[in-house]
Amino acid sequence: EDLFSYLPAVNYLLNRVNELFPGVRVICISNCDLKPEIPDGLRDAAARYGAELIELKDIEKRSGHPDIKGMEQIAEQVLSYLDRS
Repeated sequence: EDLFSYLPAVNYLLNRVNELFPGVRVICISNCDLKPEIPDGLRDAAARYGAELIELKDIEKRSGHPDIKGMEQIAEQVLSYLDRS
């Protein structure tokens, strides 16, 4: 039942990835403009399971979802993160 909720499901997923693929690099992406408990919970889960976290900033959206420009901004931010790491 808990797995129908975002944060319990994310924790379960990260735990299972670590069990099945030890040592693999895991990168989570957190969208912006979410209720604070979502990015806070994802940040905690990433730290708990040794995952990296990209926290997106200022993504253009339409009805809460990235539009074309927002998708380009996501790509830029992810590529920038990967270039730095």
